Amino acid sequence: MNMRKIMKKVKSQWVVAGLIVGMGVSMGVVTPVEAQAWTARSVSQISNDIGSSSQYVVKSGDTLFSIAKAAGVSVSQIQSWNYLNTTTLSVGKILRVKEFAAPASTNEYTVQSGDTLSGIAYAKGLSVAQLQTWNNIPNANIIRIGQILKLQASSTVTPPSSNTGTETVTVTDKKYTVSSGDTLWKIANDNNVTVNQIVAWNNISNPNLITPGMVFKVGETKTTVTVPSAPNTETKIETSTYVVQKGNTLNQIAEWNGVTADQLAEWSGIQNKNLIQPGQVITIHKTVVVEKPVEPTVPETPETPETPETPETPNESEAAAPVLTYGVSFNENKKEATIRLNGSRAPGESNISHFIFPDGTKVYGTEVFYNTVVSGSYIFTVVNEAGKTATQTVVIDLEAAYPAPVENEASVLTLTETKTPNGKTALQFVATDAQGVASVTLPDRTKSTESKGYYEITSNGTYHFSVTDKTGEIVTKSITVSSFDEEAPSYTVKQAYNEAENTVSITIETADNKAGDVAIKLPNGVIVANTAEFVAVENGTYAFVITDKEGNQTTATVNVKDVYKDEIAPEMTLTPSTTEATNEAVTITAIATDDAGIAQVINPEGTVIEASGEETYEFSFSVTENGTYSFKAIDVNGFETTKTIVVDNIDVSAPVLTVEDTLSETNNQQAILTVSASDNAGLKSVVNPDGTTSTLADGESYEYIVNENGTYKFVAEDAAGNITEVSVVVDYINVDLFAPSLDATLSENEETEGPININVVATDDLAISHIVLPDGTQVNNDSVVYSVTENGTYAFTAYDTKGKSTTITVTVDNIIVKDETVPSLSYTYSRETKGSEPVVIAVTATDEQSGVYSITLPDGTVVNAETAEFTVNQNGTYTVEAKDNAGNVYSTYIYVDMIEAEVVDGGEDSEAQEDVTKPTIYYYMDRSELSLDPLTVYIETEDLESGIESIILPDGTVVSAVSASFTAVVNGNYVVKAIDKNGNMQEVTVAVTLIGEKEVVEAPIDFAAPEVFYALSEEGTTTGPITVTITAQDIESNGSLASGVKSITLPDGTVVEGDTAQFEVSENGRYVVLVEDNVGNIATENVDIFGIIPEEEPPVYVDTQNPEVTLSLSTSEPTTGPITVTVTASDDVHVKSITMPDSLAVDQDVATFVVTENGYYSVAVTDSSNNVTYASINITNIMPNTVDTELPALSYEVLTKEMGVPSVDIVVRATDDIGVGYIITEKGEIIYGDEYRFTVDRNGVYTIQASDSSGKMASIDIEIYNIATAPTPSVDTIAPIFTFIPTRNTIKAEPLAVDVHILDESGIASVVTPDGATSYGTNFTYTFYENGTYIFKATDKNGNETVTTYEVNLIDGFVDKVGPKVTYTVSNENPTTEAVTVYVSIPDNDFAYAIAPDGTKITSKEFSFNVTTNGFKEVAAYDNSGNVTYLSIPTFNIDERAPIVYAMEDSRTANSVTYTLLAIDDVGLASVTRPDGTIETMSSNTSTDFTEMMTFTKNGTYTLTASDNFGRVTTTTFVVDSLPQ
Repeated sequence: MNMRKIMKKVKSQWVVAGLIVGMGVSMGVVTPVEAQAWTARSVSQISNDIGSSSQYVVKSGDTLFSIAKAAGVSVSQIQSWNYLNTTTLSVGKILRVKEFAAPASTNEYTVQSGDTLSGIAYAKGLSVAQLQTWNNIPNANIIRIGQILKLQASSTVTPPSSNTGTETVTVTDKKYTVSSGDTLWKIANDNNVTVNQIVAWNNISNPNLITPGMVFKVGETKTTVTVPSAPNTETKIETSTYVVQKGNTLNQIAEWNGVTADQLAEWSGIQNKNLIQPGQVITIHKTVVVEKPVEPTVPETPETPETPETPETPNESEAAAPVLTYGVSFNENKKEATIRLNGSRAPGESNISHFIFPDGTKVYGTEVFYNTVVSGSYIFTVVNEAGKTATQTVVIDLEAAYPAPVENEASVLTLTETKTPNGKTALQFVATDAQGVASVTLPDRTKSTESKGYYEITSNGTYHFSVTDKTGEIVTKSITVSSFDEEAPSYTVKQAYNEAENTVSITIETADNKAGDVAIKLPNGVIVANTAEFVAVENGTYAFVITDKEGNQTTATVNVKDVYKDEIAPEMTLTPSTTEATNEAVTITAIATDDAGIAQVINPEGTVIEASGEETYEFSFSVTENGTYSFKAIDVNGFETTKTIVVDNIDVSAPVLTVEDTLSETNNQQAILTVSASDNAGLKSVVNPDGTTSTLADGESYEYIVNENGTYKFVAEDAAGNITEVSVVVDYINVDLFAPSLDATLSENEETEGPININVVATDDLAISHIVLPDGTQVNNDSVVYSVTENGTYAFTAYDTKGKSTTITVTVDNIIVKDETVPSLSYTYSRETKGSEPVVIAVTATDEQSGVYSITLPDGTVVNAETAEFTVNQNGTYTVEAKDNAGNVYSTYIYVDMIEAEVVDGGEDSEAQEDVTKPTIYYYMDRSELSLDPLTVYIETEDLESGIESIILPDGTVVSAVSASFTAVVNGNYVVKAIDKNGNMQEVTVAVTLIGEKEVVEAPIDFAAPEVFYALSEEGTTTGPITVTITAQDIESNGSLASGVKSITLPDGTVVEGDTAQFEVSENGRYVVLVEDNVGNIATENVDIFGIIPEEEPPVYVDTQNPEVTLSLSTSEPTTGPITVTVTASDDVHVKSITMPDSLAVDQDVATFVVTENGYYSVAVTDSSNNVTYASINITNIMPNTVDTELPALSYEVLTKEMGVPSVDIVVRATDDIGVGYIITEKGEIIYGDEYRFTVDRNGVYTIQASDSSGKMASIDIEIYNIATAPTPSVDTIAPIFTFIPTRNTIKAEPLAVDVHILDESGIASVVTPDGATSYGTNFTYTFYENGTYIFKATDKNGNETVTTYEVNLIDGFVDKVGPKVTYTVSNENPTTEAVTVYVSIPDNDFAYAIAPDGTKITSKEFSFNVTTNGFKEVAAYDNSGNVTYLSIPTFNIDERAPIVYAMEDSRTANSVTYTLLAIDDVGLASVTRPDGTIETMSSNTSTDFTEMMTFTKNGTYTLTASDNFGRVTTTTFVVDSLPQ
């Protein structure tokens, strides 16, 4: 039917009903739907809210798909249970989301406090009219607490019995023909049944689609006549029905109702007790004996209860109830009614609390709205705070409000499965229409002009017909056929083994869905019916072909494997008496087993041994040589097995042992003997001369150290017990063979202003006595640090204890001498004589320190050379400037007076001659006696002709006056010059001799290093620890002043200010202490500790377990960032460090880092044994802090393109300019990513939505029509319908969010929002920032278009939605040791205030703060609209500390120990000096770590030193003392 023809203009009006007295409390105005800003909720969230409840309250962000998924049901089930004909939901609506259980105990219900009859009916899936009828309730508004309600209908039927009498039962189906405007809900209510019953009785596939003319079964009328045989008793049969739910079985339903499954099958016409379907109606009869005789009666059909009357108003003596009024308006566009309910309190009574809707929903407020699209009676209750209520029934008749046009009713099409006159199965169609039938379109797309006929069919399926009347109206109807037998028979297979006959019996039992006979063809060709038995005498695969009467066929394949047959050879095991190396014979034990029995065995020599058919036979054989030995076993059936064994552990050869004195020519303090051994059977051990045992692999070697001359014997034993002895004589220990060796390194190799430390280390084959420094000082140590401040060559001499010496020289040439002296200038003239020709002036500059950089001539020309010249054409003073390479500048003035102008004879009128007379200079001094004070010279000048131009003082200062003065601080000649206005210059030399000279006494300096003393807390032996006290002093000696002790550097690198310090040691070894005085002299003191006796050490634990690490986020919700990632590490020994994504290592087990962008971030956790665990985390929830103007774009591809397929595969892809956030699937589930694949098995329109990273939503509708059972889509001629639901109805100075819902039959193709963006969703939220009229446009898939406007008037003024812009700069981006200043600027006119990193509130648009530690500093800026911008400012260029230096033992062998050397710096390392004196210079000044493994083979004290780019130095000292001496 064309909906446009029946739509009429209905004026919206309110119909005011009467007043009802009730009670309530004012809670504010409630809009029809309290909407929220729409954000999709996940299925898991909804599932948690549902729990075990069968009801669910709709929340903002829910979709019907996501609720169905969470409840584990289909969308159509929820629509059916809640009478929904759309997928659009209202926030706050209560939905039934689960099937109600049907145990026997649910046949009754006890009324609880707060129950209403409508709420009970809704919860039990019944109608109010049914409960009234079954429980004889005249007024649906009055029920009592404790009242027991029947939930099933019952009737009295007397079953046939020879003892009880006779009975006649007549069952008649009650029929109803659908009229225009009917709904299943209305029909069910009118006939006191449920919608589910009508759907089940009439096989209705779509409860939301019925057409006028359809005839439905709407109930059963049972007429029973009973004649009792006994007056005192009566047999009563209660008859009820039950609608099968998903998961039910017939046995389960029978058990609930106290009957058998066979009875239920008989009563309900069920042929297969194992096959029932959800929605199927089961008939149940229960027999009850009653002690009241009943006369034969014919019960009448119950009448429909009258509409409940409105309760009368209580009398004045009762407490006043609240007042309930209502009004009804009709919306023509939606074809729905809106009921407005108003509650008010009586004078002096309690306030309104809430309303109770017909479905049991509680809604709080004093005025609420209820929308319905279904006609019927609706009962509403208002409740006040005291619990008093008032109830009102509102009758809605949408048919009366929207009458259907009578001039063009839809065609009626009846479809029936039947037989044709020739006996073929067919579908009979009958079409009627008031306007006349034009044609009927058959399932094969052919058209019939007959309104009645047959369509022959040969298979099951759904067949679609449509009838077209003569006005062009089309009605489509489908019928599903399932009567054809198209299923192959089912079967079961059983196997039974007959041990006596060694056969297997196969039993085949069959069943057919049409209950016909089944033919079974056996493997031998014999055909039997229904059940077959077959005996298999051999293992193998047997096929049974099973065929029913319709020719449906299947094959049962049976695999038999239990028939026993001996085809297996014997099993044999060979076991040697030992697998270890031995020099004795090896005995091999052979065991042969076989189920049939062992007949013979044959040993390696060929000897045959009879076994007499035993299942297990054991024997042994001894060998004395290595080799391969074969054994054979033969069973009684002749099957044989041969097995070999290799013997290779017999060893009669002694091991090879060598001992070499590898250092006999170069070592005189100890002998290092290298021991190696080998053996063909493997070594067991080597016994050393001191009785210790060394274990080594074949071919390995180790070092054995001896400190005394003598004979040393080594004994090697192999694994077989063979022994070899070797003795070595040592006779060269303590012989001084060599002079000392010296090594020197500089603390700085690049140019520096100094000082530079020269690190000198001496070694000797015996021992070092002392080192003589360049200044003659003797240091009684084997190492020294010598500081120099000048370039030069420095000699160092080392002496060993035998007097031998070695001298080395060290050249220092990289100390920069600072040039603070200005260069000098000299010049010459090309002629000294007067003349009119130009004069060429040659200038020469010199600088002995840094050299001349440039000469600047009077005209500004810069000459980069030591000489230059320029030409002048007139007399005057010319300035020349010289600059050296250190930037020092010197200027001088060059006076030219030798150029004469030409004289022109002017005759009588010529003027006076030009002034060629030099000025006169006078001077005097401020005193005439000798003094140490400076002396002032006063200058006076005159020129009687042209006048004085300027005075040039001795320092070059030009004074434009006739007098001047200058001050002399030392005696000497000072030149003063005067120039007149004609350029004539006069100069005079002023001799200053009145300044006395002070006696210069050269101040002594401190050039001696301080003295160092130490004391131990324990002088003897101890288990430790020992406290070492360091005392230092700096005294005057040999002309050196005492500047005082500045600091003491302890062995662990700790620097202690002052002249005393302490440290604690727990191991023997050498500990180096450095003492520095206030001018930089350094003294070194070695503290040797050897009195600590170690306690018995526990076994060394080798840590091979990697540390564990977890990464957690400060938030997993979508955010604009930043996000703090917390790294938590643990280890069975100790966590050494956590290396962050920026490669910075943190020496702790918990650390954090901050990220501002999505991506993968990796950390590495290292334990003290250098085991490393790597972990990564993917950050995906940081949303851009920008205004996103683009909706995400959605596209899809249907991967299955063939027609008539059972299912279709689809892939959807989303893209966006700022990134896709998530995709909402057709089931309402949220998945993260930009691609989604899914499969559907039904035709229809599937909506997919996508959100970008800023929350903007887009949707796309995908229409699928190529699945086999797809119905023919109808033609949509109705334009889309908009619904707008604001999230508030009050005026506020904030944005307004409005939920937009669009309904359309064929699906939405596109939506254009007021900002011009194109969307594809049918449900979305749009936010407005200003009042005004906004235009929305929607186009459906058939091209129907709706353009509508929405008026916004709830915003108080313009709403700013963007936070202020924040920018920043830093004072220094390069590595530094000083604080970095961050300058913040907020160029926003609406700026309100900012929060600095320390929490200070700042109202200035520009401010700064200092940063002294690395990390992120967050600034928050707020505008006057409350918008905020967060800015995280990174600072990682501050060098907060000196380098951190570690030396940790990593692994060891008998003769060596390996250490991990590690140096770390915040900003960058410059160099690392290894324990062997080699220097690693960092290739990049940003290298922050150095790691290296170094192996030591000698005991001793070693140092590791690291310096950073700012000259900070850290030295650590460690002792190796566990190696053999």
